[in-house]
Parts: sequence; structure tokens; C-alpha cells
Amino acid sequence: MADNSRPVQMQQVKVLLQKTTAIQLSDFIKACFTVFPILLSLIFSRLAIVNPPKANKFAFLFK
Repeated sequence: MADNSRPVQMQQVKVLLQKTTAIQLSDFIKACFTVFPILLSLIFSRLAIVNPPKANKFAFLFK
């Protein structure tokens, strides 16, 4: 009896892990897409404030 129940438990654990990792990954990707542009804009605005010539050099690369 114990031998039969163990693989079933392992399978349930695997399914749970797969579900949670899928949810975490999608949330992580969404967070990246929302946070990353904000961080980039902050960094570039800081660069522009601290060192305008360098910021201008980078600006033409992104046009």
C-alpha cells in the first residue's frame, strides 16, 4: 500500500510545482515589462541631469 501511494504523492507535488512556477514566471515577466522601462527612463534621466553630453551621445543611438 505504501509503495503505491508514494508515486501518486510525488506526481501531485510535481503538478503543484509546475503550476506555481508557471504563475511565478508569468508574473515575473509582467513585472519585468512594467518595471524595466521605468528603470531605464530613470537611469537615462539621471544621466541627462548629471552629464548632458553623454546622454546626447546615447540618444542618437536609440533614434
